[in-house]
Amino acid sequence: MVIRIKVRASDCSGTSMLEVLVALALSVILTAIGVVNHSQLRQSFDRNNTLKTLESDLRRAKARALVEGARGIIEFSASSYSFGIDYQPYSIPAEFAQAEFLRNLPGSVLIESDPIIFDSRGYLVDELGDLVTRDILLFQRGTLFLAVRIFPTGTLVKL
Repeated sequence: MVIRIKVRASDCSGTSMLEVLVALALSVILTAIGVVNHSQLRQSFDRNNTLKTLESDLRRAKARALVEGARGIIEFSASSYSFGIDYQPYSIPAEFAQAEFLRNLPGSVLIESDPIIFDSRGYLVDELGDLVTRDILLFQRGTLFLAVRIFPTGTLVKL
């Protein structure tokens, strides 16, 4: 004896509640992974962007000091730095007479350094005009991620 079961098309159409829950769980898991990766990617981008911008601004400051025949000064605060020109007679402590630009760092990046002063010949000097070497420390979320040293010739080296 053979039993035949007839299934109507209307009984098989649609999705079950279990299928919907599985699809929802998978989408939540994939979204969570994407958010974590996006955060890490953003932090990496902020670090790289900060370094490239700083290098460019240091070259710009040195060039402006050479062109103007004056001192170019970069002053640092926790989340930004500014550049200006100090014409002769030079002020002590070093202050710029003409502000050129202010650069705000990305949200989680902080910077620490003594003032950077380029003299009219493009050399890194202190307030009295003596050649010096300066260190710049970059932090993200309280952790040091990069230390760079600037030599009197303006050469930047990662430590």
